[in-house]
Amino acid sequence: MVRPHHFHPNPQTAADNSFQSQAEQASNELLAAQARDEVTAAAASLQAAGVTVHLFEDFGAYDTPDSVFPNNCSPPTRAGMWRSTRCTRPTAAASGAVT
Repeated sequence: MVRPHHFHPNPQTAADNSFQSQAEQASNELLAAQARDEVTAAAASLQAAGVTVHLFEDFGAYDTPDSVFPNNCSPPTRAGMWRSTRCTRPTAAASGAVT
């Protein structure tokens, strides 16, 4: 999981992504804090259920405002086991290329 520290709607993807809508009343600082807290709580819930969570911090070294939505995945094998494989999907934003 990616814990974002500078999350905000990405203008490159907001036009066609309803999850990236800009809330009129919320500042980017408030949105960033809410996103960070939600990821922290989700990771804690998974860990409490016995799930191993790999939590990566995005401190904003790159311009990745929506890094909480990673483009990486770990696909299952035919036997149903998860393997550690990096795969990427095309993104609409240049910031999606930085992982």
